[in-house]
Amino acid sequence: MENTYELLCHPAARYEHVSAVCVGICQSSTELRLRFRLEGDLQRIRLNPLGEPLQLWQHTCFEAFIGIVGNEPYLEFNFAPSGEWRVHNFLAYRDREPEDSGQQLPSPLIAVRTTDRQVELDVRLVLAVSTIDSRATLRLGVAAIVEADDGSLSYWALRHSSEKPDFHCANDWVLRLQPPSSLKTP
Repeated sequence: MENTYELLCHPAARYEHVSAVCVGICQSSTELRLRFRLEGDLQRIRLNPLGEPLQLWQHTCFEAFIGIVGNEPYLEFNFAPSGEWRVHNFLAYRDREPEDSGQQLPSPLIAVRTTDRQVELDVRLVLAVSTIDSRATLRLGVAAIVEADDGSLSYWALRHSSEKPDFHCANDWVLRLQPPSSLKTP
């Protein structure tokens, strides 16, 4: 069963072109499914900037932060409406492991659907990765960055506890996922 959550814009940002940002979450014994939905005036929102290689988090993208309750290490996933994605492994708050650390994660399955007023990005992540213990309760933060046509950014999450947007703040990762091994496969 999918649970849907509405993300809130950080109070320091403006968001006149966005009417809603939501995420649906569904977990099975083997995967985590995230269905991000951005609604608004898509003519005024930059979805897929082209050109030089991107830091996805500097443009419109959806993010998931996954860690184990009680542990510092976590993964940050970035998903762009273009279908591009990145994953970063952090040892502690903003302490990113080097890119060549050798950890190989299964590629997520990504589907993107766009209409005149909505973009939906559906992601399926395999949970059996070395950083995520399949017997542990997970902490999950979900977020979005929306880039307007003038280059301004708005920051969306379930909760914002800092004066400035900070998706790495584990205090804002309010969702808890029970051990996947205790769930039934759909």
